[in-house]
Amino acid sequence: MLRSPLVSILAIPLILLQTAVYDSSRWLLTESVFISLTLIGLAMLCRHARRGDLAPLLVAAACFGMSTLLRSTGMAFLPLPLLVAVFDRRFPLWPALQRAAIAGVIAVSVLLSGMGWTYVRHGHFEIGSWAGISLLGKALVLLRPEDAVGKPSAVQAVLPAAAEARRLMAEQPDIAARLRAQVQSSGDVRFPAFWPTAAREWPEWIAADGRGKDLLARAIARDLISAHPGEYLQLWAHDWLSLIIQPAYWPAWATTVPADRNAFAFCREMNNCWGLERYDLPLHGQVLLIGAAVGGAVLGLVLIPLLAWPVIRRRASPDMALIWGTAIVLHGSLLVTSAVEAGHVRYTVALHVLDIVMLLWLLVRLLPGPMRLGSARTEESLP
Repeated sequence: MLRSPLVSILAIPLILLQTAVYDSSRWLLTESVFISLTLIGLAMLCRHARRGDLAPLLVAAACFGMSTLLRSTGMAFLPLPLLVAVFDRRFPLWPALQRAAIAGVIAVSVLLSGMGWTYVRHGHFEIGSWAGISLLGKALVLLRPEDAVGKPSAVQAVLPAAAEARRLMAEQPDIAARLRAQVQSSGDVRFPAFWPTAAREWPEWIAADGRGKDLLARAIARDLISAHPGEYLQLWAHDWLSLIIQPAYWPAWATTVPADRNAFAFCREMNNCWGLERYDLPLHGQVLLIGAAVGGAVLGLVLIPLLAWPVIRRRASPDMALIWGTAIVLHGSLLVTSAVEAGHVRYTVALHVLDIVMLLWLLVRLLPGPMRLGSARTEESLP
């Protein structure tokens, strides 16, 4: 599908510059292995689109299953092999459904094995996630005095930090600075304010293991979001935008940084300015990094409705079906991640890969016919 020499040459700087995200390496957890599995899975789906073999489809399903065990946002990738198989026009519908079912069994088997390991080690048959702790950082920013009535003292202790977080976000003079301040505020309300008080004064929190703490955090977050749904949607939208426009990589002339970082509690009390940090790239790096993130997101929004009808009718080419599924996965990941997590740069690593896949596909489609080497051979290898 991408066998033009020109595309290969252009892919090198694009992919290498995406690794500039690793400037923020001290905030990375399992993203490195997660992105490797994502790359392998996407490569296998590209091979399947070109040749139609079953084996690459199954390897892709296994890779996305393993990536889900590392990062819960990997769940958005799980439907991709199934979509590619079902809408592959090279096979009649019933055989296509059978191929999709086999891929689904592979992915579920990988997930069940991981869940079984969690059960053996910790007694809970589940993937395991701290999504509740992440969501708590977004929800506590919404806290008002009336919300703290009847809540544990750890929640009441957050009231000054929540009011200060809202003030600091509103004071930022430009959109990129406000988005970074929101990411920082998710740490301000959790770690200097909520966490130490809960560890001292909340018996249920003290007695809970990691899973129990996550469940307690989810309950608090659910109540606060129910009380302030409009403000939560605004925070969600801002974090969604952060994942696309990359405010941590805006050049110094386009954004501002706080004159006093110590105004933010997480920075002042725990020397952690994870949301405020801004990383300098050379101009060509900024253009490629932000251009790929924004261009891929916009292209995905265009392709989802544009390709939907031919793909669903099973009239689209295999590569077109793959790109349509990729666009859905990209925007599904953006929505799910920003609903729970802060819009930090470390959550965008896998999204950049999806952006690049779609942009390179579009480049191949726009190239003159003679330069699309091998692109017409997509279905040749089938019997």
